[in-house]
Amino acid sequence: MAESSDHQTLAVPEDLTRRFTEIGQISHITDNLTNLTAQLTEESRTAGGKDDEWAKKYHEYVDKHCEGLTQGVKALTEFISALHKGGTAAAGSLNQAEDDATQLANHLTQR
Repeated sequence: MAESSDHQTLAVPEDLTRRFTEIGQISHITDNLTNLTAQLTEESRTAGGKDDEWAKKYHEYVDKHCEGLTQGVKALTEFISALHKGGTAAAGSLNQAEDDATQLANHLTQR
């Protein structure tokens, strides 16, 4: 909020809609990361072997980190998706409110 001596105003950045469009593009990237992480996890299950000591050590390390990567990418994907959806809706509402306020101000000044 911008403050003046008499009142407070909400300043909406002119490029807000563009910003949320770009976040939507990031959302597509995180979707791809989700798919790649699933592929990595699946291929790691067979790549390390199963029964020998090396396989046990491999899976002890890799499985834990694949799970962490999966959870991290999932959290990032959910955050970016929610930000894109909510931000796009908010930007649209703010743009509409700005248009409505301009029309009202124009109407009142024409009297």
